[in-house]
Amino acid sequence: MSPLKNLSYSNRIGLLYISSSALLLLLVFISIFQITSLNLYRTIENDLDFELQKHLEEIKIENNQIQLIHKEEWLEREHTGVEVNPVFVTFLNRNKELVEKSPNLKNSQLKWLVAKENKKYIDTNLEKNPIRQKQFEVFENQKLKGYVIVAMSTKNTQIVLQKLQNHLLWLYPLVLLALFFIARFFAGKSIQPVQNIRETAQSITSLQLSQRIPLPYHKDELYRLSETINDLLDKIEDTLQREKQFTSDASHELRTPLSVIKGTLEVLIRKPRTETEYQNKIKQCIVEINQMDVLLEELLFIARNEYLPNIEAHWNLIDLHLLIQKMEVQLQNKLSQKNIQIIKQIPKNIQVTTDVHLLEVLIKNILSNAIKYSEPNQKVEIVSELDKDFVLLKIIDHGDGIAAENLDKIFHSFYRVNSSNNAPKGYGIGLSIAKKIANILQIAIEVQSLPQQGTTFMLHIPLNPKEILS
Repeated sequence: MSPLKNLSYSNRIGLLYISSSALLLLLVFISIFQITSLNLYRTIENDLDFELQKHLEEIKIENNQIQLIHKEEWLEREHTGVEVNPVFVTFLNRNKELVEKSPNLKNSQLKWLVAKENKKYIDTNLEKNPIRQKQFEVFENQKLKGYVIVAMSTKNTQIVLQKLQNHLLWLYPLVLLALFFIARFFAGKSIQPVQNIRETAQSITSLQLSQRIPLPYHKDELYRLSETINDLLDKIEDTLQREKQFTSDASHELRTPLSVIKGTLEVLIRKPRTETEYQNKIKQCIVEINQMDVLLEELLFIARNEYLPNIEAHWNLIDLHLLIQKMEVQLQNKLSQKNIQIIKQIPKNIQVTTDVHLLEVLIKNILSNAIKYSEPNQKVEIVSELDKDFVLLKIIDHGDGIAAENLDKIFHSFYRVNSSNNAPKGYGIGLSIAKKIANILQIAIEVQSLPQQGTTFMLHIPLNPKEILS
């Protein structure tokens, strides 16, 4: 199990922040130490260069060896005093034998050393004290005459660097600890909207879905998260409301035919009836049962597809003209009962890629609706035309029409424009099913209607739906 699992979010942010800061701070401290060390030693090296150049001007070559020009003056200079950073000087002949040395060397002297990797400056020790020296060969007429060696103590420099290192070592954890608490504080402030989201989510129940998460002031990621969750809550609330409404409407619609059947049977058993009366009542019950069977089939379709269209479409290339002819044959009984004629204006050989069964149900429901609300002896028109990548199919009736304020409701389950006793029988489910199928088949539906003038349903059927093309 990860050790971070049980930590709070603000502590995890602080820990992750401090981990990255620790590496960065370590690099900064190492850089500070290295730069300081480089500058301190560079100062010593500059002083050595200066001293070497100065002492080269104070020597001469006599009898093939190095000699001081003004030996007395040289001995009386700063080399005899107590200095913060004394300079040590040694002159050697060509045999590396001592010619002269600064008095501050006392019983010691600087030795000629072979520098590793031909370095200009050599780190060594003088009586166990660290020094850095620079040495120079003196030539005359391209002949070696002697050596000049200058050196300076690096003890103070090492003491300064050691102190700096100690300060950085104990300062390092203190700075990290301070950064951790600072990061934790600001992390706690920054995730306050998350706390609001959690508290709001805990207070929301199925009986109280109207509450929403307050949106943060800044329109950042947390703002978009809160907005997304609020949108999700809107959808959930709408879904639950529709589920309650669906359950209520379904119960009501099923109760009506059951009540009719129950009442009819109760009447039959009260006293003996003639054979004709029994037949009539039984036929009446059969009609109600058939209607209830149609209702149950439609209810099952809606229940399966109320939230997500989980019907799998089987895509095939079909002829639209032949499909409409098939619909006309299937609805012939309804057409004959009201003496309604279908007028078709559908060019032949118009083919679309779709699910033939679902498209049949879609067109049949809209066409049945047009027949139902048309007066006897009227016409229902079916017109189609090509429109770029779509086939525009119009189903036009000349019935009572629909008021403008009701057009956006006709696809709701169990909604009926006219629910009076004189209205055509129905359950208000056909158009709801048609809309759901249209969504599955990527068919856009438009409705135009005027009261007392009729209604036009326009289906924009894609020749090749997006799923097929992809």
